Amino acid sequence: MLLAPLVPSGEEIAQLEQASAMASEVTNTVLSQRLELEEKKRSVSMLQKALVSHLTLCGAFGGTDSVKLAPLETD
Repeated sequence: MLLAPLVPSGEEIAQLEQASAMASEVTNTVLSQRLELEEKKRSVSMLQKALVSHLTLCGAFGGTDSVKLAPLETD
């Protein structure tokens, strides 16, 4: 039975470092995209509120005090 050495070779260390760097890049990209998505959801919510306010003030709904928009779809 042949056992692998306990100390990785220089090539194995380089491969591990490259894999770690790639994993970090992917993680950072995913986190960045999640933050961007949350920011866009907040923007859409603010725009929806502004639209409801505008439509209510303009009397676009025949004087109804309550205007409802469909909720945003989330994850």
